[in-house]
Amino acid sequence: KSTSDSAKDAPTEAPTEAPPKRQVTYLSNLKTFLTFIVVTHHVVCFFSNACADGLQTYSLDMGKLLTFQDQDFRSFAFPGLMFTTMNQFYFMAPFYLISA
Repeated sequence: KSTSDSAKDAPTEAPTEAPPKRQVTYLSNLKTFLTFIVVTHHVVCFFSNACADGLQTYSLDMGKLLTFQDQDFRSFAFPGLMFTTMNQFYFMAPFYLISA
C-alpha cells in the first residue's frame, strides 16, 4: 500500500463542537448600564463645564432681573458637578473588574 492509501484508511474522528459560551446576563446588563453612564457623564461634563460656556441655563432672580444686576449663576453647573463627581467614584472600577 502506498502512504496515500493508508491515510485514507485511517480512522478520522468526527470534529467535536465546542460547547456554546455561557452568557452571563447580569454582566451584560451591567456593561450596558455602565456604558450609558459613561456617555451621560461625558455629555454632562461638556454642558456643565464653564470653559465650554456651559449649557447656558441661568437661574433667574426677578429682583436682579428688573434692576439689571449681573446674573452669573448657571443653574446646571452644581447638579452637573454633583453628577460627574458621584460617577467618578465608581464607574471605571466595574469596567476593569468585568474585563479581567
